[in-house]
Amino acid sequence: PVAAPPAPPRAPRPRAQDKTVLVVDDEEMVREVLCNMLEDLGYRALGADGGDQALALADGDTAIDAAIVDLTMPGMSGRVVLDGLRTRRPSLPVILASGYDRDRAAVPRSAGFLRKPFRFETLEQLLQDVLGV
Repeated sequence: PVAAPPAPPRAPRPRAQDKTVLVVDDEEMVREVLCNMLEDLGYRALGADGGDQALALADGDTAIDAAIVDLTMPGMSGRVVLDGLRTRRPSLPVILASGYDRDRAAVPRSAGFLRKPFRFETLEQLLQDVLGV
């Protein structure tokens, strides 16, 4: 029997190209998986292990088109990170992520909400919605 040739790498979706998404999560595994998913969708992904690192990136001249922030992190909560990002970059689309449905009520209307665990398609649609792509 002849093995099937490996599938060609998926080309980035054109709408996502040139868009950078900041991923803020204190759990390295979650951050890496989310960054990989974003790259599979054609986005550039930047990882930050907490609020301090995220806000330092936002203070610089790094291109950031959207941010996905874990709501429950030790130290600086996702809500505080959201406020800090909005102070630095008022028009930045921010999605707050949580594994708890009860956290949805804490998310302001100006931010998106991503319920963990989530499907690839859910992430894709939410990013398209907040970025208008």
